[in-house]
Amino acid sequence: MLKNILILAVVFLCPLLQANWKWKLNGKNYQKMNMFQRAQYDKAAKMFNDKNYKGATSEFAKFKVQFPDSDVIPHILFMRAHSLHKSKTRNKAIKLYLEVLDFFGEEIEAAAPALFYMAVAHIENGDTLKGMKLMKAMADDKDYQTHSLAAGAIRSLADNHWKNKEAEQAVKYWKQVVRDFYKKSHGETRLAVDSLTTYYLREKKYSDYESWRCNETNMKDAKHRYYISNYAWNIAWRNYPKSFWGKYTKFNKKEKAKDMLAFIRYFKQQKTWYEKNKKMWDFYTRSLHFTVRFIGDKKLRDNEINQTIKYIDSLKDKKDRIGKYGWVVDRLRETGRHEQALNIARRIPERFSSMYKVYQVTGHGMGKWADAAKILQEMIKANDKIWSKRAQNDLAWVYMEHLRKYDDAIKLYQLISNPPHTLWPIKICYERKGDFKKALLTLNELENMFPDQAARAALDKVYLYKNNGDKKMAIKHAKRILKVYKKSGQASRAHQILEDFGIDVGGGDIND
Repeated sequence: MLKNILILAVVFLCPLLQANWKWKLNGKNYQKMNMFQRAQYDKAAKMFNDKNYKGATSEFAKFKVQFPDSDVIPHILFMRAHSLHKSKTRNKAIKLYLEVLDFFGEEIEAAAPALFYMAVAHIENGDTLKGMKLMKAMADDKDYQTHSLAAGAIRSLADNHWKNKEAEQAVKYWKQVVRDFYKKSHGETRLAVDSLTTYYLREKKYSDYESWRCNETNMKDAKHRYYISNYAWNIAWRNYPKSFWGKYTKFNKKEKAKDMLAFIRYFKQQKTWYEKNKKMWDFYTRSLHFTVRFIGDKKLRDNEINQTIKYIDSLKDKKDRIGKYGWVVDRLRETGRHEQALNIARRIPERFSSMYKVYQVTGHGMGKWADAAKILQEMIKANDKIWSKRAQNDLAWVYMEHLRKYDDAIKLYQLISNPPHTLWPIKICYERKGDFKKALLTLNELENMFPDQAARAALDKVYLYKNNGDKKMAIKHAKRILKVYKKSGQASRAHQILEDFGIDVGGGDIND
């Protein structure tokens, strides 16, 4: 059934998912065998399933000799070839795959896998061109092209056409995967849908995208249109930070900016589908997030921010408004629009939520940690049951990581008193301020009082001694870990430290 096929210049091959295909006989064919045949088949199948491929090869061969007239011989011959293939005896496997095709080409359940895996074997042998010719044969044959394994072959063929700048052929085969395998091979179908969506967005063929995703019955279906709008946004979000399949480089940034503007304008045209699904916050988060991250037009960005804030202002639930204001603040802070972020943070209708967002923008965004600390100090003085404690934790961290006020950080962590969690930063503060003894005492407390922290604390002692220049004590405590915490993950690191010191403890004595 192999037809004349076009030679393809192959430059790329995606991994084949081979989803939803089972090598075992289906129930109907299994019932065709008598009890003796089933016993022999079960023996061979178990060896294959246990990855004893050489044994399986022998047992499938015995089946053919013992039962040459069995109705399942095409499958047996394929499984013998597949066992050889799995044992990396690929050239013999290829000959047997070809035998299946020559003698049982009409038996699709055996012949289609034989064609597919013969192509895979050629590719694994380094003859990618021959392998892809066979993939094309499978894609174009009316009998083989609907077998579940054909999904990977067709999708790989499409990918190679795309890499060869043959977009029309690539689109044809991607569509074939989606059309024929959306129920049989979900993984391959999803890859093909992603590729087609990426192609249409890359080329700004938005109407073609909609024509492909829609038909007469769902063109005006609000749920479907909402779904495909989100799908398009996800693909755009994923690809614009990259090269969009090689379209953008550092030399065509203006073209990229223009294309991103075209996409967001297209996306905003889908607003009605979000309205009909009562998914307006989903619309605004996507539209705003894309705009503030990718769009350089300040007027357009400001308009998008204002529209989103107007929508939030219209919400009746105060708690809902607080959360959504905070989301906008975070997106603006992440993209460096700090003044706008501060303005919105200050209008949050709850005192401490507003103050905390102002702190985040001031510190994490603008890097003004002294000013950020003052905001946290004010929150602590307010003595709020929830927010003051949260502010204490943040302020202690700011003192330790940014202001280097280690004594102030230690006092706060001691006041918070949530061991063992607060003991670790206290140890770090002592170590950074050069108080070796108190750092060691803190590690002793962690090891002695908290069993689940003991191995980690013991290893930290090794590093503490090592960093302090005390090689002898570092070695002593590393050896101790191998004896006391030998089943912990820290033991392997202690072993490595000892090897770095030139001490061989591979099965030898680890005593001092």
